[in-house]
Amino acid sequence: ISQQLSEWSEKAGIKFGFSIITNGSLISPELIDKLVTLGLKEIRVTIDGDKEAHDLKRPFKDGSGSFDAIINNIKDVIAKVNIGIAGNFDRESFASISRLLDYLEKEELLYRLSSFRFAPIVPRLGPKNNPRSIELAECSAFIGKEGLFRETISLKKELMRRGLEAHSGLAINACPLFMQDAGVSIDPRGVIYKCNSLLGYPEFSVGDVRQPDYNDNFKSFLSLEAWKKCPLDCPYVPMCQGGCRFFSYVENGNFADMFCKREYFERIIPDLIKLEYEKTKCRAVPAAAKAV
Repeated sequence: ISQQLSEWSEKAGIKFGFSIITNGSLISPELIDKLVTLGLKEIRVTIDGDKEAHDLKRPFKDGSGSFDAIINNIKDVIAKVNIGIAGNFDRESFASISRLLDYLEKEELLYRLSSFRFAPIVPRLGPKNNPRSIELAECSAFIGKEGLFRETISLKKELMRRGLEAHSGLAINACPLFMQDAGVSIDPRGVIYKCNSLLGYPEFSVGDVRQPDYNDNFKSFLSLEAWKKCPLDCPYVPMCQGGCRFFSYVENGNFADMFCKREYFERIIPDLIKLEYEKTKCRAVPAAAKAV
């Protein structure tokens, strides 16, 4: 795919580049050398905590641990391409992220990595014959009154303490479902989705790469205006537009209703703003002053 896209882009005068999110088990120097010539810019490897936590969550098919193999692969290719780390956590595995950072520092990898993205485990849709079968309690625990905001803030502070980039996540965003020109996700069969949480559920797809136009789902998603149901005094509307459409479907059975996250925002936003302020202060300190 990358070779065809690279050749097409060159003929069309379009700059092409790509990154890969991978479990890291198959990366090798030979593969990276080949992909870099086609435009590979970064690999983001998923590691869910230290060896104990990761091997519990992400073993190989035969049940053996994958952590050591992934770390060895990273060491083999880190001089050839930018490598970032992504990780998922829940309350039980949260403490293992700090232990992972300690281990990476001990192995002299921590400050050679290009990025860090750690986030709570996000609920997904249930079986294809009943996509709403996800437990609503799981959804509420992720982004409700008992959300993982304390753990999220703590981890961002931990990254900053170590001198690593910590993204606050503060932004004014529009949900890609109701954006005309937003990015899309394409599955291996060429089916197009406007939200990667909906991948694998053709009833929610917006088209196919073999067809010239989007289908009726695309038009229906563009008409979503859940934010109009929000209270006029809510300052977070520009950030959430009535909440995630995926969570609305899980909780309400449709994509159009409001899924309010105001209480969650009121708990986490002040701390995220403080983090942004601290980052700004650090950038403002002259290099000479830092050395002193």
